[in-house]
Amino acid sequence: SIPEVLVLRREGSLRGKTLRRLRLGLTKVSLAGADLRGCRFEHCDLDDCDLSETDLSDAIFDHVRMPGCRLQGALLSGTTFQECHLHEADFSGAILQGAAFHECELLNTRFLRARLTRCEFSGGNLAGLRLAGAVLIRCAFHPDSKTPHLGGVQLARADFSRATVTDSALRGANLIRADLSGALLVRCDLGGAQTHHAPREGLSVIA
Repeated sequence: SIPEVLVLRREGSLRGKTLRRLRLGLTKVSLAGADLRGCRFEHCDLDDCDLSETDLSDAIFDHVRMPGCRLQGALLSGTTFQECHLHEADFSGAILQGAAFHECELLNTRFLRARLTRCEFSGGNLAGLRLAGAVLIRCAFHPDSKTPHLGGVQLARADFSRATVTDSALRGANLIRADLSGALLVRCDLGGAQTHHAPREGLSVIA
């Protein structure tokens, strides 16, 4: 329950807990700055919840609703999101290391100026993903196995402006109308990617 979570938060005892069917959405309850390492969230509602500056290392989010969730400046090392709804969530300035997003709804989700290392995005909806000014190193974007007829990963209208992307896989990606202006792509696999109507002013590509 919410009161139990708040007590655990005050005691600093949330680390490693399993939280099932927790309903924090739209309650204005804040977990900002909490130590949530190793926590497991199952079928929870975290709509518009404040998780900014939290340590979410090795945490697991399984079928969690998180639209509008605020994760600015959070640490996500080894964090896994499985079939989560992250529409318009905000990871701006967050540090993600080995994080994985499997079959997640990431429509218009923000990773502005975030740093992503060895992260994996597999399936789900990534249209409109906001990565302006972000740094991506050895990240992989895989298509949705449930909709093979759509081809590569769906990144239409994604914003990569001023992003630095190194050693990352975007083979066959749908980058139609994606903003690539001012981006730096270093040793990225863009074989078969669709970049129609994608702004490229100032784009630099290093093979």
